[in-house]
Amino acid sequence: MVVGTGLYGMGIWLRIPEASSPDALFQAQLSELEQLEGFIGMKNESELREVFGFQRLLSVNLWIWRSGLAPDKYSPQEINAIDAYIKSNVNQADTRFGVTSREGNIPKFTVNKGAVAIITLPKEYVAGRATLVRFESSMILPSTVRSALLELDQTITNDTSLLFDVMNEKVSQNPDNLIFDNDPHSRFFSAISNTYWDRFTSLRPSTHKVIESTRIYLKVDQH
Repeated sequence: MVVGTGLYGMGIWLRIPEASSPDALFQAQLSELEQLEGFIGMKNESELREVFGFQRLLSVNLWIWRSGLAPDKYSPQEINAIDAYIKSNVNQADTRFGVTSREGNIPKFTVNKGAVAIITLPKEYVAGRATLVRFESSMILPSTVRSALLELDQTITNDTSLLFDVMNEKVSQNPDNLIFDNDPHSRFFSAISNTYWDRFTSLRPSTHKVIESTRIYLKVDQH
């Protein structure tokens, strides 16, 4: 039996083994694979960066850390807005740039002097990662697909760690790299932004592996 579902692009057909009625598990898998396709399958690199909030991740943390290095560039209202944003979102620390300790039963993280050791994760990033984890932990998706999803997850983890690396490198070279990153009239314009995107590992190759593992599992024919 050949079923045309449109999954993973035009001209793609899923070849389902002949049977008097489709297996319930297979149908459940197919439904979840279609959801996965809608999540990452047909998106280009720019769209994938939006799905996982990387554009926002960079801009938000430059905004936050700029306020710490150059508070005179911000009004009291803007500083309050930054503080409120930090408190209302998830924050992630990198122990490479700080020291973890305990005071009684309370964990404590001390940032190394001059280091960028904590970043704030925007809601887009948190939502994208949560959706990815849901697919990774699926009880019905094929193991090959879940393995490919784990590779994508590792790429996202590496690109997140990269933000710490680039910000610390550039700030240690010259704080103006961060302070004037958003000033088109400055020679430091996009000093951090450009370096980050130059070193960023593209997400599309990892999502392509997810697509290919799905095609192999479903014995997809392209015409």
